[in-house]
Amino acid sequence: KEGIVFTSACPLGLVAKNIVHGDYEYLNRYLDMFKDNFYLEIHTYPIAQSFNAEGEEPLNMQIINEAKVAIAQERGIPLVYANDAHYAFPHQYPQHDLYLALQTQDTVFTPIEERKMWHPPGALAIMDEEHVREALQYLSESTVDEVIANSTAIAEKINASLPEVRR
Repeated sequence: KEGIVFTSACPLGLVAKNIVHGDYEYLNRYLDMFKDNFYLEIHTYPIAQSFNAEGEEPLNMQIINEAKVAIAQERGIPLVYANDAHYAFPHQYPQHDLYLALQTQDTVFTPIEERKMWHPPGALAIMDEEHVREALQYLSESTVDEVIANSTAIAEKINASLPEVRR
């Protein structure tokens, strides 16, 4: 665990799903293990996007994020934002939509309400700070400032290098 920065994962992860239901077992485990290197993730998915496992009532992103902010403030846990990026630019959405439809054995012609999975156009593109602030506008400005600052702080902690791209 030395040198590892650990975050709470996506809205379907164990920490998020359980925090919303008042269960802190996984959160406590991760805090015990990673201490100051553990961050709660705030996600920039559209609010209307719901997350649930089979048989569970859907939750929207605002409810999940607000629950994480409340527990973070109560327990002094740092927050970080996560932009789940499946493609670089919003105009690449049609290719992503086709790929997702193929993976789930739907087609791009299958009505949204009948698809096994879909994402709103542009929701999974890389976001700049302005778009992050817009996506999280329901949170306080100080909270959004914190998640952005902590994202930068994590990036500065990490010593990683990517291989050179060959053309």
